[in-house]
Amino acid sequence: MSDKIQRPIYLDLSEIKLPKAAIMSIMHRISGVLMVLLFPIVLFILQLSLSGEEGFQRVEAFFDSSLVRLLVFFLCWALVHHFMAGIRFLLIDLKIGLYRPAYGFNARVVLYSAPIIAFVLSWGLLS
Repeated sequence: MSDKIQRPIYLDLSEIKLPKAAIMSIMHRISGVLMVLLFPIVLFILQLSLSGEEGFQRVEAFFDSSLVRLLVFFLCWALVHHFMAGIRFLLIDLKIGLYRPAYGFNARVVLYSAPIIAFVLSWGLLS
């Protein structure tokens, strides 16, 4: 019998390198939560803009803020990322793109193209 006490192993989380697919899965969850949290704000802004000319002008003034523009970008990113990742996961459920080369490539496509598409969409919405 060993006299040594088994102690928990210290894991340095900054040393753990996650694969792109794991990062994609985490980002899919984050984008879903972000959409749920921002949904009431979007509904309020829509209701205010449709309430009349004064409400519409208030919404226009509201969107002149750089913080709001950043919020719109994150909402667009959440929508695009969640949509693209959802399609990717649906294809994986259908056994399409399940093996290593395609699996990593699909994850990279979603991770890198979603912010670009979100930037283009938010730029178009706020111009």
